[in-house]
Amino acid sequence: MFSIHRSSPFCFANHVRKQIVAHSQWMVRSFFLSFANMTIYIIVAIAHHKMNLAYGTSYTIAVWLCWILNLLLAELFIRKKVFI
Repeated sequence: MFSIHRSSPFCFANHVRKQIVAHSQWMVRSFFLSFANMTIYIIVAIAHHKMNLAYGTSYTIAVWLCWILNLLLAELFIRKKVFI
């Protein structure tokens, strides 16, 4: 939920200024970042159980990758105008 609260002020500010496209883009980013925790669990499961990495290492990798992967997916959806 922390990620939603970090990007929501950008959504609100753009909405107030009537910048609908920018508002929509930030809402897409916020939506994708809301799945960060679920992405962490998926990456940890793959890295720890399938790749036999230590749990601490797997979790550290997952924490960084969840932001990168989710924001990358959000940007791809924004560029392809799937939700906008």
